[in-house]
Amino acid sequence: MIIRRIMQLYFLLLYLWAGYQFFSLVESTLAGDIANFSLRFPVIETFLPLSALVGLKQLISTGVFDQIHPAGLSILLIVFFSALVFRRGICSHICPIGTLSELLNYGRTQLLRLKIPLPRIVHYLLMLPKYILLFFFIQVILVQMSGADAAAFIYSSYNIISDAKMLAFFLNPSPLMLKVIGSLVVMTILIPFFWCRYLCPYGALLNIAAIFSPLQIRRQPNLCDSCGICDKQCPTNLQISKSTGIISPECTCCQRCITACPTKAINFYNRLTATALKPMHYSIALLLLFAIGIISAQVSGHWTSPVLPLFWAKYLPQISVIPHP
Repeated sequence: MIIRRIMQLYFLLLYLWAGYQFFSLVESTLAGDIANFSLRFPVIETFLPLSALVGLKQLISTGVFDQIHPAGLSILLIVFFSALVFRRGICSHICPIGTLSELLNYGRTQLLRLKIPLPRIVHYLLMLPKYILLFFFIQVILVQMSGADAAAFIYSSYNIISDAKMLAFFLNPSPLMLKVIGSLVVMTILIPFFWCRYLCPYGALLNIAAIFSPLQIRRQPNLCDSCGICDKQCPTNLQISKSTGIISPECTCCQRCITACPTKAINFYNRLTATALKPMHYSIALLLLFAIGIISAQVSGHWTSPVLPLFWAKYLPQISVIPHP
C-alpha cells in the first residue's frame, strides 16, 4: 500500500511539472522565442487519447507509427497491455485523475462521512455511458475511418497543436466547462470515483482488456470471518465478502480490501501459476512494466516526435494567447 501511495504522488507531481513546463514552452513560443522542446515532456500526450486512437488506426491500416504524437500512442499500447496482465492497476497507481478522485474520497470520509448507497440496478445503468462513448469512438475511428483519413488527421494542423489547444481549453474554461467540472467534483464527493466508475471511456477500454487478465482478488473462505470490512473499503462497490474470486473488470487492484482485512483472507492470485502475489510485489511489477514500456518506446524511436518541432511555430499562432493559470 505504501508503494502505491508513493507511485500516486510521484506521477501526480510528474504530470503537474510536465504541465507547467509545457505551459512555459507554449508561452515562450507565442512570444516569438525559438521553441525549446526540452521543456516538452511527451508524457503530456497521455491526455490526447483520441489522437492516440487515430494513431492506432493508422498503425493498423498502414503499418506507420504516429510521427506527431508517438508518446500518446505508445502510452495507449502500454496501458492496454498492462490491463491484460495487471488488470486496471494503472487507474489506482498511476492515473492522476484516479489519484485526485481518491483524495476527494478521503476528504469526504474524513469530513462529511457521507456515502450515498446505490441500488445495483442503478449502478449498472450508470456504467452504460462510458461503454457507449467507447464503442462510439471505436466505431467512428477504428471501424469507419480509413488509413488515409487517419494519416490526414495525424498531420492536420488541429492534431499537431492539439496538446496546446487542450492547455488553452483548461486555462481559459468557459462557464459551461466550469459547471461541468464543478458537477463532477460534487458527484465524486457524493459517489466515490464517479468519473472513473461511470464516465471514463479509457477505463471502459481497460475493463475489456482486464477480462483476460490471469490476476484476480481472491478471498479464502476458511480464513474469512465475514466481517464485511472489505466490501466497505472497495471504491467500486464490489461484493468481495460474497465471492471467492473477484473477476469483475471494474476492480482497480487498489489493495484496499487486502490491507483492511483483519484475518488476511484476501490476496492477489495468479490463475495461471496458482500462486499468491503480495501487494508490494504487485505495485513494483506494475511500475516495472510501465517503465520498461516507456524505455522501449524511447529506444525504438516511438516516444519523441522527430517532426513536431518543424510544424510547431507554423501552427501554434492559431491558439492566439495562453492565459496565465
